[in-house]
Amino acid sequence: MSAKGLNVKRTWGSGEKINALIKKEKDARIKERLQGVLWRLENIDYTEIAKRLKRNIDTVREWIKRWNKSGYEGLIDKPKSGRPTILNKDETKELVDELNVKETQSRTTCKIVVKQIMEEFNKKISEDAVRKMFHKHKISWKKPDKVDYRRDEEKRKLFLEKFSKKNLQFT
Repeated sequence: MSAKGLNVKRTWGSGEKINALIKKEKDARIKERLQGVLWRLENIDYTEIAKRLKRNIDTVREWIKRWNKSGYEGLIDKPKSGRPTILNKDETKELVDELNVKETQSRTTCKIVVKQIMEEFNKKISEDAVRKMFHKHKISWKKPDKVDYRRDEEKRKLFLEKFSKKNLQFT
């Protein structure tokens, strides 16, 4: 195969070192980039690497440039800009630990958590932000049941008492 284009600097590591990094790496994106660097180190053409990884050839070239400039660190994504989170990491961890208690988890709604955050941390947060936080930390939540405003609680209690006498269990 043709070896056109920029070559990989060996100062950042040989093929064995890159293979070890690939095996050790947990991030799939960095693993893919390391694989591209390894293939380029083996003098495989950019177009072939791009085909194998199903990426644009310019993307592969950029990975090689970043590898040559900074090594492994160059393949790691830079932090993205954006609005900072309302709760800091310690507050989020405290809240998540509290929500993971099984007794509270079964009754958790976003409205309840919004109120809890306001009381504990004195910070205003939307229900959507709470849902995203739940999703990120793999916490389930329930939507509150619809309550029929026409329902009479006393009639319900009488109904349940009548059936409990007949040994039928309704709740």
